[in-house]
Amino acid sequence: HLSRPLPAASRQFADPLMARISTALAAATPELIAFRRDLHQHPELSGEEVRTAERVAERLRRLGLEVRTGVGGHGVVGLLRGGRPGPVVAFRADMDAVPSTDPDPVAFASLRSGVRHICGHDIHTTLGLALATGFAAVRRDLPGSVLFIFQPAEERATGAQAMLADDVFGLAHPVAIYAVHTAPLEVGTLGTTAGPMLAGRDRMAVTVT
Repeated sequence: HLSRPLPAASRQFADPLMARISTALAAATPELIAFRRDLHQHPELSGEEVRTAERVAERLRRLGLEVRTGVGGHGVVGLLRGGRPGPVVAFRADMDAVPSTDPDPVAFASLRSGVRHICGHDIHTTLGLALATGFAAVRRDLPGSVLFIFQPAEERATGAQAMLADDVFGLAHPVAIYAVHTAPLEVGTLGTTAGPMLAGRDRMAVTVT
């Protein structure tokens, strides 16, 4: 688990911006929690993320980002340009839910029968909007730009390819793309490891003679 503090040199650069980002996020926390719970109540399957995409795009526009919609289906891309020179980095979040008839033991349970956010994509989407909220608050002093990629159809394993085919990097080409996945760790803790981590899948063909 990676929970070490930043080195002194990094802290000296990061602290002024981080304090302002933290203040902006603290003010936005109730709204972000409400947003996540709304997504959880209105889950949409792969390729059906119409409402989710509309809500994401609406919030990005309110934050003053350049927004593209309908990218590779229902994908949404938002670009936040910083006021200082620097690289472009990206954050990617998936938006789709999955079929499930299991109980949803929360007060904000899914209102759609047989569909639930049990893979955390409602959280991933909200985290992307939280990052956009924080960085927008320090836009003038932000070195570089941040591209926010909200991907549809992750569970079907078709959304990323569709977005690439639809020029997902048309607004800006990042030097790195970041993403997270929810896990049962203590709040405030990040988990990482060298080499492969979490599940992945690929396709292969086997010929039996």
